[in-house]
Amino acid sequence: MKIHLPANVLKVFEVVEEYDEEIFLVGGCVRDIYLGRVPKDYDFTSSAEPEKLINIFKQKGFKTIPTGIDYGTITVLIQGEPFEITTFRSDGKYSDGRRPSEVEFSKDIDEDLKRRDFTMNALAYNPKIGVIDNHGGIKDLENGIIKAVGDPKQRLSEDFLRAFRAIRFANQLSMKIEKDIKTTIEEHFELVENVSKERINEELTKTLTSGNPLKYVRLLSVLLKDVLPEFYGSFETPQNHPYHSYNVGEHTVKVIDSIDNKIELKLTALLHDMGKPECRFTDEEGVDHFYGHHKASEKIAERFLKDLRYSNEIQTRVKTLVYYHDRQIEPTIKSVKRVLNQLGADIFLDLLKMKRADIKGQNLDYIDRSNDLDLLKEIYEEILEENQCFSLKDLAINGRDVLDLGVEKGKKIGIILDLLLEKVIDEPELNNKESLIKIVKSL
Repeated sequence: MKIHLPANVLKVFEVVEEYDEEIFLVGGCVRDIYLGRVPKDYDFTSSAEPEKLINIFKQKGFKTIPTGIDYGTITVLIQGEPFEITTFRSDGKYSDGRRPSEVEFSKDIDEDLKRRDFTMNALAYNPKIGVIDNHGGIKDLENGIIKAVGDPKQRLSEDFLRAFRAIRFANQLSMKIEKDIKTTIEEHFELVENVSKERINEELTKTLTSGNPLKYVRLLSVLLKDVLPEFYGSFETPQNHPYHSYNVGEHTVKVIDSIDNKIELKLTALLHDMGKPECRFTDEEGVDHFYGHHKASEKIAERFLKDLRYSNEIQTRVKTLVYYHDRQIEPTIKSVKRVLNQLGADIFLDLLKMKRADIKGQNLDYIDRSNDLDLLKEIYEEILEENQCFSLKDLAINGRDVLDLGVEKGKKIGIILDLLLEKVIDEPELNNKESLIKIVKSL
């Protein structure tokens, strides 16, 4: 296989080989090139040890950074572009289930490829030698199957983040996961406690935003048992209601697949009904109801997002969308403005997207409110286009004006402003200083 490589990548090969050392592209970039995808990064592995690599590039005038020198990794900057180079190595025992307790450098590329997670990532490439594939990675890529290098149980036990990576790759690359990997995940999911929350965040985010329909959902729910047990239980929670065709878990996946590919929306879709299992109530006619599930779901979302170290901005936005996802909004200017006041204009369209995706996960033979959502969007656009008042900052008077009218400093000012806003939402023509001052004086 002949591969066209960027000039900076070829420069790395040229510099290292000038000093009689072996060097290969390795792992994901080789896999992606074979699949016709543009690699996000070009990672190298070399027979040269870190100190020698640093000296080699220094002599050629290139800056290096000892990013992971204890594990044999340096980063070299070629015209400002970073490339990681890791010395051929074999890993010792993974005593903490995250990283090897020691590494041993090697001069053998075959030894280095043995330690890789999956066969499709155990590929190496050098322009002069071609592809090295000692573990059937290319065949597995052609067959669309993710297989472990060697024993699946050993590979995943060394670093259980690989379980998340298997699901992520299956979603990103539309591949299948071999049976032995799935069995290992199901039988040893407790090993997830060794995986940092930040890494789970990273893998889950990539999985949810793969751009493809979500695969291996039940397997993912097993991995998330520790941080989101409600997701696992949601597949055992029926929704015996005319509006619903699926259980809570199946409905959740339908919503995830239907919503825009933004992480805030994907997380909202994942979390919006996680409070349903605890809120389920079956009436005398056998119909299920989930009163207050939006509040319960918001609490679960708060715990989950905080636990996985999502940013404050994402936490706030997702919790708001989860809380309001089931809110009924009448297609009137007054109703829309009240919701805009509570949520803010920037989040309203995301709420409509969430509602639209939620409908797609329900019983479409029984209910379809898409036209209502279209009308709500039209009303929203009309309100913004006409600069209609729906928040305190849009009022024609402010707290200072109220103070100047002789109102005492304190809570009363806020109460008065809220009252004025309510009046203006109902009667937009009142939003001028003269009218509002008259109202304040009349109170």
